[in-house]
Amino acid sequence: MIGILTFHWADDYGAMLQAYALKCYLEKASKREVEVIPYTSVKLEGRYWLFPIIGRERGKKIQYQCMLFGVVRNIFYLRRFLKRRRTMKSFRRLYLTEKPTIRKADRVFLEKYSCVFVGSDQIWNPEITVGLDDVYIGNIKEKGNCKLIAYGASLGKDALPGKYQEEFTKAVMENFSMISMREKSAVPYVKGFFRGNVIDVLDPTLLVGKEEWKRIGKSPEERGYILF
Repeated sequence: MIGILTFHWADDYGAMLQAYALKCYLEKASKREVEVIPYTSVKLEGRYWLFPIIGRERGKKIQYQCMLFGVVRNIFYLRRFLKRRRTMKSFRRLYLTEKPTIRKADRVFLEKYSCVFVGSDQIWNPEITVGLDDVYIGNIKEKGNCKLIAYGASLGKDALPGKYQEEFTKAVMENFSMISMREKSAVPYVKGFFRGNVIDVLDPTLLVGKEEWKRIGKSPEERGYILF
């Protein structure tokens, strides 16, 4: 079995579609069962709640606070917000995973997988993951013989700030068998310490053909518009 660790939890079109596309592509290419691992930390998913919670780094700890502007915005656009939440949840359950959410890194177990693809998306951007996230950098205790492969990983920039350098370098070197990046500009940075080859790759949404998108898509009810 193959696993995927990615931003499937985000109520965001790009995040959802890249997760779906990678799962779809791996199923067809490997002819094996592929599973999205339902790791969803509060510090990540909380920003999409009706009363959004955001985490901030305070030394080695994370402090949480309610985002007042987000609360006002969501209540003002309540019908739109609820529709978006409902449709995203439906898509996630139908195409990605129906399994219960795993909130903590120490509850992620990978022994049953032959390999796990980590990515794509900004899994290595500490501004998104509120510091380096143990799961996405591979610091998972129960891995067994599972190999970790980073696909289309993004730092959100060309390199990480210095304060993350030591932790990131150690984790990547110890935990990952293969690495590919989303941005070509970040490849030299990771190549500087990773033993294997590092390349830039396509976003997973470009790995599947138009027939696959036509299969799951539906035409909008609106008419007489131009989509640019």
